Amino acid sequence: LDIGIYVCFAIAFAATATGLASSLLSIESAEGEIADLSFKQLFIFGSAAQLGALLGWFAFHRICRTKNSNSPADIVEIIATSLATIVLVIIGLAIVGPLWIGFLNLIGYSYEEQEIVSRIREGGSNLEMALMGILIILIAPICEEIAYRGTLYRFANGKMPDWLALALPSALFSASHANVYAAFPLFILGIVLNLVYKRTGSLITPIIVHALFNSITFVGLLNPSLFGQ
Repeated sequence: LDIGIYVCFAIAFAATATGLASSLLSIESAEGEIADLSFKQLFIFGSAAQLGALLGWFAFHRICRTKNSNSPADIVEIIATSLATIVLVIIGLAIVGPLWIGFLNLIGYSYEEQEIVSRIREGGSNLEMALMGILIILIAPICEEIAYRGTLYRFANGKMPDWLALALPSALFSASHANVYAAFPLFILGIVLNLVYKRTGSLITPIIVHALFNSITFVGLLNPSLFGQ
């Protein structure tokens, strides 16, 4: 019940925030309008969605307060765990990613690159790319980790079987990105983020891992040659 209440809060606040952003930016509909938005508008719209969900989290915790049963690790362990985890994540997803894409190709799924990804590949001014970098590398990891690890996983852990507590937040995390080609790799990433949060007892750890992952992805989109693309 608590998880359902939180999801409702997050969706309601995110929808309200994006609605206000749409009004301010004079956007009739967010769907299918990405190609018509400037990077500054994308930054405002994306930040509104993330921060709206974060406000939903604050409102929710005014009603249902929770405590982290784990004792947080010290900063040295947090940093060491984060760095070791991102190395393992990159190696693991380098294997899982192609296998997942191969499976989708095998069943005849037609790949279509997300509009936002295409826009970033095309590039923009230094200011525009800086704004997108702030959104992708800073705002998104903080807001998403508070939502999926700090709330959903914290509620699920101990109240559900371990496998379900790991899988449910990870599935929602993956689905929220609306990218079929990245769905299974993001699901695996979600499970890893749950585990490092459980291990260290601190949200800082999954935030760092998430930020590093997004940083690598963002740099790869801007400079494909770095990764042999």
